[in-house]
Amino acid sequence: MSLSYTIKKEKIGSSISISLQFNADDLPTDCLSLEQAGRGIMNDLGCSFMKEGLSKFDIEDPQIKVDNMTYYKKEKTSQTYETTFGKIRLERSTYQNSGGGKTVCPLEESARTVLCSTPAYAKMVSHMAALMPMGQVVNVIKKEFGVPISKEYVSNISDKIGELVKKK
Repeated sequence: MSLSYTIKKEKIGSSISISLQFNADDLPTDCLSLEQAGRGIMNDLGCSFMKEGLSKFDIEDPQIKVDNMTYYKKEKTSQTYETTFGKIRLERSTYQNSGGGKTVCPLEESARTVLCSTPAYAKMVSHMAALMPMGQVVNVIKKEFGVPISKEYVSNISDKIGELVKKK
């Protein structure tokens, strides 16, 4: 039996209140299940927190300059990001120059995401990939963190982190 709970988020100005409600009589009666239920709740709270926090990296300017090139705002697009708490979906601004081509996402640049993963998630995955086979990384992250991931994604993140380390 899974624990039923409600998370409510209230925003007043720049202040955010997140509350959790559950029936204490419904708490699991064995400690392992209790901790697993707690992890699920904390992951949901963390996702709510990360969604709010990541959105602060977005900008709304009509145009931006990157490497002396002007990029113009396109419509907002939705993107899924991987965090240590799970996946979150955000609307974020994207920009493109007048000749088309490369699209720029200031949120991803300023938050320093790696293949749509937060820095902490990318660091965790690449560190695990350096220590164990990919199949084991997938199993550990899913089992211990409750966050599903594919072998291909583990490989891609590890490769990208390796490239970034080499550039330094």
